[in-house]
Amino acid sequence: MWGAIDDRLAAALEVLALRQRLLAQNVANAETPGYKRYDVAFDRALALALEASGRGAGRADGLQAAGRGPLPLAATHPAHQPGRGPVGALWQAVYRETGTALRNDGNNVDLDAEMARLAETGLHYQALIRQLSDRIALLRTVIAEGRR
Repeated sequence: MWGAIDDRLAAALEVLALRQRLLAQNVANAETPGYKRYDVAFDRALALALEASGRGAGRADGLQAAGRGPLPLAATHPAHQPGRGPVGALWQAVYRETGTALRNDGNNVDLDAEMARLAETGLHYQALIRQLSDRIALLRTVIAEGRR
């Protein structure tokens, strides 16, 4: 977007949107025999999203993995916008809970817990949207006041 903070907010929104889709999938399959729930490791997914957007600080130990990561996008025209990187990288942080079974048919989805996770994810998403909206409103104010 416009800076490091906005890119971090956008990356966190992408991760939360992915988590919401996974939790909704879990709720939809609550009665499917043998279904195991999915979730996302937020911190790992956020690091992957930041790395894909080019704003990541690398690995936690300060080392860069040689020959790994997204390929840079080629800008062949001066008006091209910088790329965001592959969204598919976020799926590396998705995990499946296979070690538990809530019911005799092997399904491990607890509807109450999933609904609580959905509500929590929604609240986090709304808070980040509010932050991003406030930043955009600040930019609009600066632009409008600069015209006077």
